[in-house]
Amino acid sequence: MFDTLMGPLWCGVVIAASTVALAGCSSAVKGTAVPEAASRGERFEAFEAMRSIDPCALHSSEDAGRVSGLVADEIMPGPSLNTCRLELVKPTGDLPVWTVTVTAGVEFSTADRQRGQRRDIGSVSFWYMPRAVTSRDCAFVREFGPDMGIELQVVKRDAADRGNPCRVARDYLLAVGRWWVNPATRADRVSVPFLPVATVDPCSALDGIAARLDQPVDLAMSNPHSCELRSESGGGLLVVEYTVEPDPRVLLQSPSDYTAIEVAGRRGVLSHRPVSCHVRVPIDEPTLQADQTRSDAPHSYQVVTSRSSDCDLAKRGTEAALAAIP
Repeated sequence: MFDTLMGPLWCGVVIAASTVALAGCSSAVKGTAVPEAASRGERFEAFEAMRSIDPCALHSSEDAGRVSGLVADEIMPGPSLNTCRLELVKPTGDLPVWTVTVTAGVEFSTADRQRGQRRDIGSVSFWYMPRAVTSRDCAFVREFGPDMGIELQVVKRDAADRGNPCRVARDYLLAVGRWWVNPATRADRVSVPFLPVATVDPCSALDGIAARLDQPVDLAMSNPHSCELRSESGGGLLVVEYTVEPDPRVLLQSPSDYTAIEVAGRRGVLSHRPVSCHVRVPIDEPTLQADQTRSDAPHSYQVVTSRSSDCDLAKRGTEAALAAIP
């Protein structure tokens, strides 16, 4: 058991050595009001609004199991912090049959609306996004402002399963969609453990670096937790991102490809290719563990990652991103 804002509930997997739990709950937790995402010219404000939303709080393990006829096995954020993945298995199996993913902060343009089909599910409006290639996945988007949305994607992992992914997605949204109208934010602390890196503006970490470069640069974002420093001509100089992923230090078992590195007192990994340099530094606490039934199950970590063709710049980006974590 664990405590949420609504008292003791069981809504997911127990996570981390401290046995707190990542809760994807459908309890009546009224989320802090999120400002509508802005227009394309205000892209940074739109991603800031999306960064405040807790995607795992938009899940319900109980409802996902009920509509699919399966058992909720694990719920985990990442690798991008604006996503939360819920995996469903058969009662007698351990391989995922369905994966249900919430992503807070997908671009949703006028062209996307023209391609999609507006659907009212219960009392909430969503956009069904047709897939041209496969019948094994289905996606719905709840729009927030002119160019941004929150997406639900349902993927059938087991081809032998006869379930319809769009039916599962629709029935799931019928159960949880009301919580998508005014989504719970990270400040509401519905999901635990609280992940400090999830609140950080990645571009704020690059402001100081940009000011010290001897060339005009721009900042660009591809998701709420990633920021790229670009030259005036559009070439990428440095990307900084906050993620959740397995401990990158295990890569040091391949010493020909990876090198141990220390940045701001934290141990990490450097991979250097002919045209790129990639630095990954994990935050040791809190860790997340999806499978609590195995003592040897791997943990996932909050990770600061930087990529650049210049290794010194990648290291500086990592140091700045670490310094920005509260």
